[in-house]
Amino acid sequence: MSEQNQQPFRNREQELENLGRQLGDIKDALREIAGRVNQIERHVKKAFSVPILPGQTTAQRAKAASRASKEPTISAEQVSAIFDDLTRMYREQSPESVEVRLQEMGTPDLKLIAREVGRSFSSKPSRKMLISAIIGRVNESIMLSRNINLTLPRSESEQPGP
Repeated sequence: MSEQNQQPFRNREQELENLGRQLGDIKDALREIAGRVNQIERHVKKAFSVPILPGQTTAQRAKAASRASKEPTISAEQVSAIFDDLTRMYREQSPESVEVRLQEMGTPDLKLIAREVGRSFSSKPSRKMLISAIIGRVNESIMLSRNINLTLPRSESEQPGP
């Protein structure tokens, strides 16, 4: 064998550069493949209502099962009492105490509370968005419950005519 076949590049830097380029190309191809596989899996799950696909790993099955079993732990009737309690906490303690209480709740419970207080989202909201929306409704409730007239009633503002 000639020395040219054993070492096709002239120096070490060129070899490293070529290998780095090849690794980058392979990583890009793997990303594309993984994206396409995920897209097909999502399509199958939506189109055929299949929560777990055959051939999934145990970890993937556990993750799908935990996602499917996440139901709210509170009922729609309990939301009103919780909201009233949050409003009281906001007034008497602080907004931070309300946020701490909401942080302790599960995401399905937060979604239920947000929906029951009239908040809707165009996409899947994050926990932070849910908490912010609920605190906003609590704040609105407090502001609306205050009866502060900034203007004089008509009977007092009208002056009697001659």
